[in-house]
Amino acid sequence: MTYKLGISKSGYNVLTETNPNNLIFSSDYNTLKYYTSGSATITFTTSNRFGDGYGKFTSITHNLGYYPYVEVYVSDWDGVFPVPIRRTGASVFYQHFVYVSTTTLYFGIKYSSSFSGSKSCTYYYFIYKNNLNL
Repeated sequence: MTYKLGISKSGYNVLTETNPNNLIFSSDYNTLKYYTSGSATITFTTSNRFGDGYGKFTSITHNLGYYPYVEVYVSDWDGVFPVPIRRTGASVFYQHFVYVSTTTLYFGIKYSSSFSGSKSCTYYYFIYKNNLNL
């Protein structure tokens, strides 16, 4: 079985679309190119309420006008991991996440336990874009 990655424009079915003009990205075509990279850091304490637990988020703007393909990694107190990631322990739950929009990347952490002081995590992002201006 062969797997491929595809992202279609609004109104087109990515599972059946074969016209590259109707696709933002398809691994069938060599259109995905490196766009930019960077990092964003979050420092948080247990006073940062977020939904039904604790958490905090930050964002960066990309202004591509469509949902780009992104890779995000987080460096926290346990090491470096790809995002999204969810970890649990005896009394701890935390989850790093990324949300992609047509103009912005949102990075965040949600956690369920309290601790003293503050903690920091840095999100490293890599954005790729369609190089054919389709």
